Amino acid sequence: MSDGTYHYFGADMVGEFPLTPWYYLLLRCELNDVGVTHWVDWWLFEVPAIGEHPLFQRRGATYSPAPLDLGPVPKPERLLSEAEATAHGLVKWDGCAEATIYLHSCTRDQWVGFWKILQRVPEIAQEQFLVPRPDEAGW
Repeated sequence: MSDGTYHYFGADMVGEFPLTPWYYLLLRCELNDVGVTHWVDWWLFEVPAIGEHPLFQRRGATYSPAPLDLGPVPKPERLLSEAEATAHGLVKWDGCAEATIYLHSCTRDQWVGFWKILQRVPEIAQEQFLVPRPDEAGW
């Protein structure tokens, strides 16, 4: 049984910068009574510019870059409501994963770099929140 509270984890996903854009990964889940979950929602946000701290792409902008300053440690709720996600999806305890991707790349290096970063998402989700079997975790 979940308490309905979301738990978050954020991490920089630096590729081979500057050839590959810098991304920020946000994980979100609801934990059950014993503190585990069997799926994790995730979002990757491109960081098109870096000023004093990361600048994200403004959601709904009709031009790029449209920098959005969310401070040195972006609050998850603001990221989800104000920044444009490049990709989002979920990872389940059994390794199944889903993704919706909105990717624009100008070079082959950017394209390949994005996929290198994307393939790390399930591993990070597993490390942060997931357990091997729901029946072992009170589901």
